[in-house]
Amino acid sequence: MFKTRSGETVRLTDLLDEGEERALATVSERNADLDLETRQTLARKISLGAIKYADLSSDRIKDYILDWTQMLAFEGNTGPYLQYAHARIRAIFRKLEPNESESLSPDAFHIEHPSE
Repeated sequence: MFKTRSGETVRLTDLLDEGEERALATVSERNADLDLETRQTLARKISLGAIKYADLSSDRIKDYILDWTQMLAFEGNTGPYLQYAHARIRAIFRKLEPNESESLSPDAFHIEHPSE
């Protein structure tokens, strides 16, 4: 928990750096075949998404608890899980034929209103 009155706070740059380091360790463990630059890019995006999502999804009335394990998890109600789900959905759409993906556009689901 952050205690601002007692001076026990974490600077934002330190928080972002720590998140990136932890995310890099996770990405390196899961994707050792990727080059270092790609892993660093992924780690930065994953850590920023995780930190933003954790901050925005917490209730402002409750105490803020910084839990890196939970924040960077690829399962459950976390930023990395949403990023992973988004990437999987995009991969599915890339595999579709061009005419199939057009049939899934929002315009294809137009429902006429009874007054039309």
